Amino acid sequence: LLGRLAAKEAIGSLCKYTVPTAVLIENGVFQQPCISHPDLGSIQVSISHSGCFGAALSFPESVPMAIDVEMLDESKRTTLEAQVAQKEQSFLLITELSLLTMLWAAKEALSKVLRCGFMMSLELLEIANIAFHGVYVTFEFTHFYQYQALAFPVEGAVCAIVYPKKTKLVI
Repeated sequence: LLGRLAAKEAIGSLCKYTVPTAVLIENGVFQQPCISHPDLGSIQVSISHSGCFGAALSFPESVPMAIDVEMLDESKRTTLEAQVAQKEQSFLLITELSLLTMLWAAKEALSKVLRCGFMMSLELLEIANIAFHGVYVTFEFTHFYQYQALAFPVEGAVCAIVYPKKTKLVI
């Protein structure tokens, strides 16, 4: 519910519409959110929720993007570390929980852009490069080099947005 409320807000910030209840957000065959409204055309939305956070990102269909929010949870450290690929281990000399969670969130957001979720091998979502920019981190992908991820901390959680490299992200 929180993600869908955020989705309507995100859609409204991109396209002005007058009746929010007329915007339906349904599930596609892979459980991806699909917008149903006669006047919104090719607008898409990505939804995420974790704990008390709900987030959404709206975008034109011609510029595929996705968002993921993950709570920082020390009890998930072992699971997160087990999903780090051999090549990625060199980036994670500092196994800070927020960085591990950002790496996971970036991969999950990429899986959403690809519209398959984690129904694919996690090896295909491998990170090729990481760069630190003060409060945020950017990731590049080994197999999907046309995309990049931007991740940042948010009050006990992290958020990752995946978007085409040739796109200027405006938040």
